[in-house]
Amino acid sequence: MKRTIINMTIVVILAGLSIVWPVAASNRQDRNAERMSVAETQESQGRPLELREESLIPRSRHCTLGAINGRYALTATGTIVQPIPQLGVPAGPYALTGVFNFNSGQFTGSSVQSFNGLIAPPNSVTGTYNVNDDCTGTGIDNFGTSFYFVIADDGKEVRFIFTTPGTAITGNAKKL
Repeated sequence: MKRTIINMTIVVILAGLSIVWPVAASNRQDRNAERMSVAETQESQGRPLELREESLIPRSRHCTLGAINGRYALTATGTIVQPIPQLGVPAGPYALTGVFNFNSGQFTGSSVQSFNGLIAPPNSVTGTYNVNDDCTGTGIDNFGTSFYFVIADDGKEVRFIFTTPGTAITGNAKKL
């Protein structure tokens, strides 16, 4: 009985593969034919061969320190998991909104924050940041808050996460 079930299972698997395998191969052939058609069309329009190759391979993006120079509206929300006694920050929900200026590795800003429902008066912040070639970066402000970020949409948007221990806070900055 066991042997019959095992044999039947193997037959069903092989039958399934015999149906799926040709379809997958056919789809691959269709995609390759489509690429060749695009290449032939470009060639008939007098475009150089190099353009055909580039059209099939996505271009990589490179960023520099000046990629986010300018003024940004910034919001962040999340949770302060552990209190930060040296700053008088309680554990609980957190929110921030403000305007920040980024300039070649330095930033300044003004924001209003909510700590566990308590609204803090507007405060000023300064700090430094680095941008990597792959459009990611890190920074730290004068209060010791560290963050990791990704530059999006050619510098029109920056997405970030606080990396200060005891925080679970993410946010967005949009260029003004």
